[in-house]
Amino acid sequence: MDNQKMSEATDAYSEGLKHLRYKDPEAALAEFKKAAELNPNSFFAAKSMGEAFIMLGRYEEALPVLRRATDIRARFRSPPDPDVSRLLGECHFGKGMFNEAIEHYTDSLKSNYDYGDLFFKRGLSYYNLERYGEALVDFRMAQKCRRRSDNLVDSELDCYSALCFDKLGNYGAAQAAFKAFMDSNPPDDEKKAIAERLNELELLLDKKPRKPEPQDSKPGFRCTKCIIIPGKNPEKGLIRITYRYMK
Repeated sequence: MDNQKMSEATDAYSEGLKHLRYKDPEAALAEFKKAAELNPNSFFAAKSMGEAFIMLGRYEEALPVLRRATDIRARFRSPPDPDVSRLLGECHFGKGMFNEAIEHYTDSLKSNYDYGDLFFKRGLSYYNLERYGEALVDFRMAQKCRRRSDNLVDSELDCYSALCFDKLGNYGAAQAAFKAFMDSNPPDDEKKAIAERLNELELLLDKKPRKPEPQDSKPGFRCTKCIIIPGKNPEKGLIRITYRYMK
């Protein structure tokens, strides 16, 4: 490639990044396409073109472009790019292919291990597959690893964590997380649905068996602990009883 074409490709790519920064993916896409035509071996032009397609919700068009970016990188014997893995995860997530999305998010997390957004998106993929325990772990990691650049919102983490706890039958934790979500002043339709579920959880928690109150409330010594210590004969053992004076 001659120097003039290389210079034009670089200028087009730079212009595309500016448009992308100002949330104008349509204009950015036109510049990235121009850069890719001038320099077909440009990994960055292909990757950025895929990102613009994703921002426009055009996942089918993004996939082959991102695969081409991966092929270009492999041709130069460079290691896989974690950002391309993340973008491939976004594509598959957008298409509802959650197992594939998890694979790509996991590949990206090998390098971006402190990227809260990635943990959140992988958690959403697990949630959509009804793998609530794994989703909950990722939501906790998202909260722990969040960075200033992340787009995470506390209310979203509270809401999805509450839904996971609810599905897993941990109603006390679900109740606490739903209440935290309600404090964020959600939209009226969500607020109404969560309020109804909180009322149901109150009833469920009230029905849980509680420890019986001691019948004898008079002061005196009572047994507070009883431990069986195995002896040499498996059928026999020592019993250690602890007493405490209760008022």
